[in-house]
Amino acid sequence: IPCMTYEGRWGGGGTGGKQLFDYYAKPGSAPTVAPGWGIEFQWRRWAKEGIADALLMLAPPPDAVAWAQIVHKETALPVLLWRKVDPLDPPEQWATYHHEAAQVAAGALDGYVVHAMNTTHMPNYPDYQGKLWSVVQSAVGGEPQEGE
Repeated sequence: IPCMTYEGRWGGGGTGGKQLFDYYAKPGSAPTVAPGWGIEFQWRRWAKEGIADALLMLAPPPDAVAWAQIVHKETALPVLLWRKVDPLDPPEQWATYHHEAAQVAAGALDGYVVHAMNTTHMPNYPDYQGKLWSVVQSAVGGEPQEGE
């Protein structure tokens, strides 16, 4: 299950890398500086040649699910939407996670991957585990329970 973007490109390093990651994570952001390095994902080729069983996809909100659905239709592969959730994400970002997860639970995609930080050593964020659990509950069709 390779990780990819709809555009087939990814980069990192420096201010440009941070801007690019934000583009895929936060609604309304757009990269203005080139990242320090870049790679190309040939996901269409991977699907055509049968070397991928599924695709783990980064896509910019607010249309991330729609982008992932396009990839699914084009490749006929299962597509999972990937999100890195951070304890410092603002409430509107958590609302985006819940909205996307609920769309997945309703059958829009094959899965929702929540990449979480290690909470064992995070005493400054006591609500983080409850927020994570709430997003997971949304992804499997349960009612989100804030603070669980």
